[in-house]
Amino acid sequence: IKNIRRLWIIDIKESLFDNLEELFGERLELIERTTEYGNLSDIPSALHSFYKKYSFAKMPFGSIFTVEETRKMSYQQPFMDEEWFCFGQDNYGFVFWLCKEVDGRTFFNAWDHDMSDDIDEGMEITLEEFLQEIINDFEENETCSIEIKSCEEDALAELVKIKKAFKMTASMSKLQEIKNNLPYEISDDFSYMKALKILKDLKLNKVKID
Repeated sequence: IKNIRRLWIIDIKESLFDNLEELFGERLELIERTTEYGNLSDIPSALHSFYKKYSFAKMPFGSIFTVEETRKMSYQQPFMDEEWFCFGQDNYGFVFWLCKEVDGRTFFNAWDHDMSDDIDEGMEITLEEFLQEIINDFEENETCSIEIKSCEEDALAELVKIKKAFKMTASMSKLQEIKNNLPYEISDDFSYMKALKILKDLKLNKVKID
């Protein structure tokens, strides 16, 4: 998958990144911390649980920065004056993920700097709830292209499963033609999360789809 209506609700409150790993598999890059995390007193406490265990996270819908990058971004304008900590962004580079604490209350925000120069007050929620909102939006809107990259000689049975799962209108002779003329694009505008679920259910061994 190269590049979402909610298909299912994922409960990430108890074990946030375990559930993300189960959902996204190898498409989640989660780097566990191997060095001391040091003094986090300048970082909002809502982010401490992440930075005490992990250094960095890259997900299909965006990235959480390292502590060093978070500090670098947060001491720039417009974040510094408004006391927002910029701890991540979407994969397109337009939407920054922000967090701040005010009088013991924690606020999160997703600020699209291309849409507005002003940062609104955000939402009083947890990190888990914030990421769930991001995922829901991703589920609602993100599409992708799906391409058969390669397959083994005896992969026709799996190609038939792919045909049914993605509702392809292809005869057996057409599947044979596809197998002999790869790569082949199944769709250039398919729901990312629906495609991900289909591929997990198919458990392909002889066909590689990206």
